[in-house]
Amino acid sequence: MSSNFQLFFFILFITSCQYKSELNPKEMVKWFEKEKSSFIHEKTVGPYQFRLKFMPSEIKILSEVDHPNLIEEKYYNERYNELKDKIFCFFEIIPIKNEQTLLETETLNAQEYGSRLNYFVSFAQQDFYMVQGKDTMKCLTYHFENTYGLKKSNTISMLFDKKNNKQDIEFVFDDKILNTGPIIFTQKSFSDLKTPIIKFN
Repeated sequence: MSSNFQLFFFILFITSCQYKSELNPKEMVKWFEKEKSSFIHEKTVGPYQFRLKFMPSEIKILSEVDHPNLIEEKYYNERYNELKDKIFCFFEIIPIKNEQTLLETETLNAQEYGSRLNYFVSFAQQDFYMVQGKDTMKCLTYHFENTYGLKKSNTISMLFDKKNNKQDIEFVFDDKILNTGPIIFTQKSFSDLKTPIIKFN
């Protein structure tokens, strides 16, 4: 094969690797539903299952309207410029060994129950962070969903800065209350997942 042909196929390969498909808002939601397993991570440590779900900024913006087809291009572009360098994630903690809730599991009395609730509501934010390359990103916003005993599990919604789309992301929960030790997940880079670009007709 001549050097010209080799160069042609190399350029074609690089171009195809960098190419991102373009989808309208409705198609983008369908894509995420199909590919969401790439954004969800689970592990079990002791009596708890930990489930982490990443949400791309594009999907977060589309979730703000009643139907993806109703979103206006101007609104989308403004929100995307605000959120394109952010990472949204949802961290669910699920007790698995009995019917007790997260706040009840392995707590011996009302004082321990209250301490656990107080930790997750007021102090746990500082124990969540992400690492991307040489950068460590603190949790910017944090919300612990108190289900008041109506569900076994509790979900924490969080927002982080994103340094780039090219490096994998390490998510860390440096637990100080459940006696599990650090809970760590690795999310493949968004560029490797070839997250599509939203287009408007």
